[in-house]
Amino acid sequence: MDNQNEINFKNHIQWMAVGFISIILLSVSVNYIIDPYAIWKSKIFQGFNDIKSERLNRFFQFKAADLIHTSPKSLMIGTSSVAFMSPKSKSLNSEKYQPVYNSALVGGHLKPIRNYLEHAIYNSPNIENIFWGIDFLSFNKNLTIRDDFSDTRLNTSIKSFSDIANSLLTWSSLTDTFNTIKSSRNKSKYIPYTSAGQLTAIDMEQRVARDGMQKRFEKSLSLYVHNDEYFRKYENSLQAWIELEKILDIVKRNNINLYLFVTPVHISMIEGIKQRGLWGDYKLWLEKLSGYSPYWDFSRPNKLNTEAINDHIKNYWDVSHYRESVGNLVFNRMLNASSNDLDDKFGTYITPNMVNQYLQSLDEEMTKMEQTNNGIRKFVETVINNPT
Repeated sequence: MDNQNEINFKNHIQWMAVGFISIILLSVSVNYIIDPYAIWKSKIFQGFNDIKSERLNRFFQFKAADLIHTSPKSLMIGTSSVAFMSPKSKSLNSEKYQPVYNSALVGGHLKPIRNYLEHAIYNSPNIENIFWGIDFLSFNKNLTIRDDFSDTRLNTSIKSFSDIANSLLTWSSLTDTFNTIKSSRNKSKYIPYTSAGQLTAIDMEQRVARDGMQKRFEKSLSLYVHNDEYFRKYENSLQAWIELEKILDIVKRNNINLYLFVTPVHISMIEGIKQRGLWGDYKLWLEKLSGYSPYWDFSRPNKLNTEAINDHIKNYWDVSHYRESVGNLVFNRMLNASSNDLDDKFGTYITPNMVNQYLQSLDEEMTKMEQTNNGIRKFVETVINNPT
């Protein structure tokens, strides 16, 4: 009898093991076929796995995979404001630039930006053009790297063990797989990223629908002026300048054309920097940047970024994120500088020889902006004086 019980027990354990392994294999197979983050490049079936709705917070993971499988001639790098810029912009529609991939990352730290550039060149050594949107906030010593960043997935042509496990063997990936199936069956319009790495407007549209545009501006400006990582406690980062040098060196060593530009944030962002007592730091940053490389400055007051703050704003999603249409104008200005259909103050090419004169003009233009756009000045004052 004891032997029979022992046999039954062993059979029970064996069947449990078989069942467990079968469930694991089934989960891996389903996750691989559905490929919710589009990192395995599984075959697309309309109405089954074509709507990749679960990629919003997986950009480190899927952009590393994309840069293994794609061979871009041009690359966009920078922060989330650059992520909204279109690789299919009309100004980029030529063999000189295409194909274009947008590898911009949420979060402003320069180390991940450099690491992903290195990863892109490792897998596509024939990259010819870099469009780099740079931001003042990236040079704050208090800015940290996001917890979900990992360089183990970079500078390789194979996926890291952690990405394999996280995409095939976790409960969250299985949940995202079923959500992808649901989105595909329902023909959902919620697609946070395009196949070329561009962050779509769908998430911002939902936030605006929920909060209203003016509230979006209040929330976003409050985030920057009341956060130690941004402008409440700003300290110049020597490490950020070292990262800048490393990126410029990578570009030079690989004979890549660099289009460096200060992003066209809404002027309320610049006014927030000024009212936080960082105007001198900001001008010094612009001056110092010119010593490393010529660049285009799109942050000076112009017709686009001085748009009145209300619920009918057309050019921005919040104080730092401009719309795709503005990004198209940035490309047009940098690549077709003689175009006369743009505001002549939208995009100024800065070199070391003229930067001091430019900064004097910028002082005057900001003073004039504060006088003629009193609503923007008061809006910033209110946000600074009322932390949320």
